[in-house]
Amino acid sequence: MPENPEKRKKGEKDPRGVTKRKILVYIYNNPDGIKLRDIQDFIKKESCIGEHLGIGNHLKYLEGKKYIRNKWDKGFDKFFYPPENTDSVPDLLQDNYIWGPDFKSDDGEIFTKWQNQRLESRLELYHTKFFEQTVRNEIIRRLLSSPPYLDNFKELYHLDLKTAVESEVEKEALKNLYTRAASMSLYLVMHMFVYLPVVEGALHVTQYNAQLLNHAQSEAGENQLLIDEQITKIRKTFENIRGKQDYVWEYQFTSLESFSLAIVFICLNYERQIESQNSDIVTFFQDDAIKKIFLRYIPNPFFFAEVTKFINVQTFFSDLIESHLQSL
Repeated sequence: MPENPEKRKKGEKDPRGVTKRKILVYIYNNPDGIKLRDIQDFIKKESCIGEHLGIGNHLKYLEGKKYIRNKWDKGFDKFFYPPENTDSVPDLLQDNYIWGPDFKSDDGEIFTKWQNQRLESRLELYHTKFFEQTVRNEIIRRLLSSPPYLDNFKELYHLDLKTAVESEVEKEALKNLYTRAASMSLYLVMHMFVYLPVVEGALHVTQYNAQLLNHAQSEAGENQLLIDEQITKIRKTFENIRGKQDYVWEYQFTSLESFSLAIVFICLNYERQIESQNSDIVTFFQDDAIKKIFLRYIPNPFFFAEVTKFINVQTFFSDLIESHLQSL
């Protein structure tokens, strides 16, 4: 069996956050609780930390941030558990003591590469039992009722986005779709808890008019160049397609479900950039039942064209888009 690349040798020191991540993964995979001495034995083996004080300092930090909790049982054993809810998840996903220092660059391509690498470093944590159960359930709840930035978009574009679900069967189908998507996409998990300017930028671009372009650019902040580059690409692409600049674009968001499905579509396509041969995502978009749900709530095929042009990947709805373009 190959050696764990993050397993250090005696006398070496883990990079910032590695030992804390190992502890989190170990505890998050034991939602029913894990004894303190088992954690100590595990870290001693994985990170060659023999001193209980060193391990205790890591646990103290994680507990102080509410990323974990502990209690004593009747036999005077101290047990550690994942948190009872997702309140601490936003802080956890942005904690530089867990993931390493921030990185800034005026080069959009370099910044995106760093961001993708940082997302990949969270992969093991995302597949723990705590994330697959508690966190994933919260993601599904939010997508069904209150996706991130929904209120901002309703106010900015004067949208009255209400649910379009007409039956429990439709709600269950959406729930299953969101469950599948959340199991595949690091971006989707992040977007539910942490501000990702490239995802919000893509949502604005789907509306495509001067108001949204100005807003997306003004809200880009330190990632201004990255957002500007992406918006310029889609602006040029679609001006060429339509052949005129005064074309009035139909709003894509007509219901709460259309907004949530747009988030899913954007995040999964970003995921393809991290791992271009992700067969699960390909299978997801090739599923006729999935296509039917998207077209039920987002009937305008230009949504798929705009979003996929924005993130520079090939669309799975090309046949639908081409037929619509030919009808213009």
